[in-house]
Amino acid sequence: GRGLARLQRAAALQIIDLAPMDEDECRRLVQRTAPAPLDDARVRHVLGAAQGHPFAVIELARCAAAAHGDRLPASTAEAVLARLCDVPDQALALLRWLALCSDALDVTLVESLAAAAQAPAMAALDAALTEGVLVPDGNRYRFRHALVRQVLADRLPPHRRVQMHRRIAGLLAERHAAPADVARHWREGGKPHEA
Repeated sequence: GRGLARLQRAAALQIIDLAPMDEDECRRLVQRTAPAPLDDARVRHVLGAAQGHPFAVIELARCAAAAHGDRLPASTAEAVLARLCDVPDQALALLRWLALCSDALDVTLVESLAAAAQAPAMAALDAALTEGVLVPDGNRYRFRHALVRQVLADRLPPHRRVQMHRRIAGLLAERHAAPADVARHWREGGKPHEA
């Protein structure tokens, strides 16, 4: 990022912001990059998961034959994190918690989860916003791309994920969050009676 900024300041590079590709463009890209023809259900899965992001379309199309269900193989997950989630380690620690939590994240929830992640809340949030991993959505935040959220959550070991869901359930209950949200985290945390 710093190298690109230097090139841009020196007028040796021009950055062009592109909108997501439309469905027809994505279909053509899938057909060109998939190692073998994909059935329509698999193509629809790639298109839905990629959300118009060309890198994601290419990576998902290349590994579609090896993908199991809706989950990405580890190599693609690593590629998605490297390309779409270039943040410092402390911000990454917080983003893992946020990925498990919900789609709509307010500042107080981010602060609570930052304490659990042992990360400086505002610095981690600033880094995630600067790198475009999170985007403002009214007075809340959400992940720019569902793939990043999925990969962050999927890469957590099961024992950590269970503990994190329990902690999130407790935090949400303290904040009087929607009962369905609290119950979901208790279930994911292996505590059906609390749910």
